[in-house]
Amino acid sequence: MAHREDPSWSPPAGTVADAHLRPRPLDIESPDLEIVLAYFDTGDAGPVRKSLAGRDQTLIGGRSMSIEGYPALQLRFQSADGIAVTRYVAAIPARQQAGLPGPAVEEAPPQALIRGVAISVWRENGLVFAEAR
Repeated sequence: MAHREDPSWSPPAGTVADAHLRPRPLDIESPDLEIVLAYFDTGDAGPVRKSLAGRDQTLIGGRSMSIEGYPALQLRFQSADGIAVTRYVAAIPARQQAGLPGPAVEEAPPQALIRGVAISVWRENGLVFAEAR
């Protein structure tokens, strides 16, 4: 997977990298995604469930935060090989999503390396998603 430094990614990716490098206490701890999403009263979480679910990863819990001043949810995972993975979803206005890649059906979104953290940022269903590892 190619790493790139793209200026259009800088604000959300920088916030994501900082949150990954300096984890704050979780609002809820549970390995069950449904319990975590219900805690945050995400309403119809169907559109976000697929993008937030951990693949071969154990959910630790989640917390609310903001990305660029917009409400966001951070989910913390532990991979089978012990690597910390954080996944995010944020309600960022469409005009600020223009430079972000859309969902890729058959391939993972491109990554940027920011402060030593591999960050993927993409837009899907009107929301911005990110992953840090």
